[in-house]
This record gives sequence, C-alpha cells and structure tokens, in this order.
Amino acid sequence: MHLKGTPPYTSGEILSGQRYFHGHRDKVFHDAVHDIESFFWVLVYICITRQGPGDVRWKELEQENEEYNGLRRVIHFLFESDMNTMAANKGEMFTHAGHLEEYMLDNFHNYFQPFRELVKEWFHLLTLLNTMTFMTWFSKSWTMHWSPGLLTILTKWRGRCLMIERQTLKNCGMAIR
Repeated sequence: MHLKGTPPYTSGEILSGQRYFHGHRDKVFHDAVHDIESFFWVLVYICITRQGPGDVRWKELEQENEEYNGLRRVIHFLFESDMNTMAANKGEMFTHAGHLEEYMLDNFHNYFQPFRELVKEWFHLLTLLNTMTFMTWFSKSWTMHWSPGLLTILTKWRGRCLMIERQTLKNCGMAIR
C-alpha cells in the first residue's frame, strides 16, 4: 500500500494495511473515515504536546523530569516511532476502551482541558465507524446517521475554540471582537 499523508497523523489502519477490528475482512483503502481520524490525531497531538496557543511545546517535556516520562512514552508510541509501532498503538487505542482516558485525555495540557469531552465524542464516533464495514457506513442510511454526528461535534469544536480564543485575548488585555 502506498502511504499518503504524514505518518504521525495517519490512521493506524492505513499505516498497517489492517483493520482495527479483526472481524472485518474488508480490504483497507483510504476513505473519509481515515481523513476524519487523521484530523483527530492532529488535535490529540496538539492537546498533549502544546501548552496553549503559539505552538509552544510543554517545557516539562524538554526537561529531564520523571513525572513526565509516561507522557513522553505516549507521544513516542503514537506519534514519533516507526510506522508499525504507531499503527499498533493507534489500534490499541480503539480496541481497548480504557486507553482513551488513561493515555490521551489524562495527558491533555491544562489549557486544552475544555476539549476532553469533545475529543471523547469524536473518538467514540470513530470507533463506531471503524467497527462497520465500508458498505455499511457508506450506505445512504448510515451516512445520514454519522454525518450529522460529525457536524455536531465540529460545531461544538468551533464554539469551544471561539470561547477559548476570547478568554485568551481577554487574559492578555487585548480587544475582544
């Protein structure tokens, strides 16, 4: 399979060529769910490696501090290792229910805490879509179910981002539009 995209943010299914849920015999090919998942991984990466706006990496991640070794491992195994390791660990996230909280949400920087519930909703939608065969979710009836769910989540994200931006501007003493 020819890989297109940036491996750290690419779906584990695309990286490995195997479905997350083994009951499916469908061949893996790049589809809309993989694009939605890629955007999900970009957001997770930002929430666990950045300390707020301005692309500033957590200073604690750069220091030799034992307290952050768990977070460093999560970042390494999901985003900074070889493609097989990233694929296997992304698959583990989807097939083991408790991993979302333990490895991702619990590691969000304080600035990004407001996004926890929205990321959880997005993750559950992706899990649902990944458990279905392509023909099931692509059928007109399923598209009508998952498209509004995704749009609802994106609308919440937009509202949450605007709220945080306004609060950040206010805290910096800048004018609020």
